[in-house]
Amino acid sequence: MRRRSDRAEEAVPPLTRVADAALACGAVAGLLCVLWWLLSAFLGLGLVSFATGSMSPGYPTGSVAVSAPIALDDVAVGDVVTVQRGAGRPPITHRVVAIDVAPSGASATIRLKGDANRVEDPAPYSVTSLRRVVLPLPPIADALRSTGSPTVIAVIGALIVAALAWAFWPERIRPRHRAIEP
Repeated sequence: MRRRSDRAEEAVPPLTRVADAALACGAVAGLLCVLWWLLSAFLGLGLVSFATGSMSPGYPTGSVAVSAPIALDDVAVGDVVTVQRGAGRPPITHRVVAIDVAPSGASATIRLKGDANRVEDPAPYSVTSLRRVVLPLPPIADALRSTGSPTVIAVIGALIVAALAWAFWPERIRPRHRAIEP
């Protein structure tokens, strides 16, 4: 009679191990995506990318950071915030050098300056909402940027399709020869 431990020692084909590892990695990646979606939906978290070197050396060109909404009353000099500029212009992320919140608390006028800039931004910004940088993500900035490449998207898609095909492909029925034990 065959014991359970004997079955566990049977060799697992290398391709099966690779497929299992790929599926496990896919599951972890999917879990991280769901977690990020939940954090974004319930806490308002978002990603901000630093397109220029104006915030170097703390945030060099291409850096990525997590940002969160902040009440105007909670903004302090020294905070790194993202301001939505006029129509057709991208948002700007710089350090607060001065803030004047209206008595109602519904709006504010802020002055910003990039860490690498010698002078403040040319004009103050009138804002009704802000986002503050809460967590820089230097180690994953390159990975996030590369995921936008068409080549990377195609490779990731092909790997997902291959892993799903492997997982759901019908097994061939192979006869198993068992030794008859007395």
